[in-house]
Amino acid sequence: MQGALTDGRLHNTSAIPDTLQASAVVHRLVARFPHVLPQNRSLTEYRGWIALHTAGVTQASECLTAEVVVQVRCPCGPADMQGADVQVDAHTRALLEQCALGDVLPARTAYATDLVEMLEQVSDLVERCRAGRVANVAASATSPSWTRALPRPEYYKRLLHDLERIGWEHVVRIDDAFAELELQVPDAAGRQHLVILRDWHTPAPSIHASLPAHVPLPEPDRSSVQPHGISLMQAVAQVRAVLGAYQPLFQVLDDVDQHSCVLEPERPTYATCIRRIALGRHCSLYIEVDPHNPRSVPVCRLLGGERDTAALQERLNGGLHQWDAVGRTPRQNLEAILECSFPPAPTAADRLHGSSTEGDECGICYSYRMEGVGVPDMACDYAPCARPYHRSCLWEWLQALPETRQSFQVCFGVCPYCSRPIRVRR
Repeated sequence: MQGALTDGRLHNTSAIPDTLQASAVVHRLVARFPHVLPQNRSLTEYRGWIALHTAGVTQASECLTAEVVVQVRCPCGPADMQGADVQVDAHTRALLEQCALGDVLPARTAYATDLVEMLEQVSDLVERCRAGRVANVAASATSPSWTRALPRPEYYKRLLHDLERIGWEHVVRIDDAFAELELQVPDAAGRQHLVILRDWHTPAPSIHASLPAHVPLPEPDRSSVQPHGISLMQAVAQVRAVLGAYQPLFQVLDDVDQHSCVLEPERPTYATCIRRIALGRHCSLYIEVDPHNPRSVPVCRLLGGERDTAALQERLNGGLHQWDAVGRTPRQNLEAILECSFPPAPTAADRLHGSSTEGDECGICYSYRMEGVGVPDMACDYAPCARPYHRSCLWEWLQALPETRQSFQVCFGVCPYCSRPIRVRR
């Protein structure tokens, strides 16, 4: 080597090629990594060490050295990393292996544009390991994006092209690594469905959508996998085909949501086929629609006090033979069988003034909708009282009273308000 390094500056620059890019990279190298020096006149081989400055890291482990010894070979010079290769010392390799990142270093450095950027990647990865921020990330599906091998540039080019065709207005979110995308995909009727595509740059991507668990989503067609991934347009087309096949289900759920007061879920979506419909007088009807045959008789269960639900239960049991799956929707069938009209969904004004048909707050916890429990699902059978309760609240209340009797999963006690007999099944 013809040059010498003194006070952080490289003298005798006769070893530097007569190119502006190479000169700029070498000067940046001297400023950022002064202990990494060229080993030949053509500037294709470098050797030295990188100082590490991770705060709070002790030297208790022999692998946690204060520097990384590196050896770099870049056949095309310091400004072109094509065919470049970097090697680190045995202690650093052991540290990377302990953190399950032995294969990540080549992936991180493969996309460096010049020598300084390559060394920055090495320094950053080892600093993270020394700071204790990595713990067997290879076994974790939620490992941070910096531990993953980056896709090739063609992946981003094709992804952006597909997003342009789909329309940016349908893009909800894209993560930093462009590996997870959230899209709003409209179906034939214009309904918007949230679709999440994960690990799209890998040979094994996955598709998730806001649909019932029993609705199968298509597996991405891997027969046309290319080095830059599977076509996003192809995946969206497959999802739209599934959405088209389940239009009858969406129509039934829309009819229930738009023409009745749905107590649960609080914000109905197509991700569940379950609805709990208010009937009035602290009674409600739980239904579960069959996604594959949505106009058939759903699973039905009446909730509320026995005095209020007894007549409704009798009508339901005796009227199911009248079910008309062709001429009426499930909601219309249920209204006809129960001989009642479902209360309408409350308007925004109703909710603002507390005049909705949803019902009253629980007589024990004084809240209407309890997180993880829902809304009151039973009431006192004594008509002048009819105080509503969350089943779990009443169960805990009665359990705390010494006079309460329990038989298997049923507690027998008295109403906290009217002291009339009341019972609750767990």
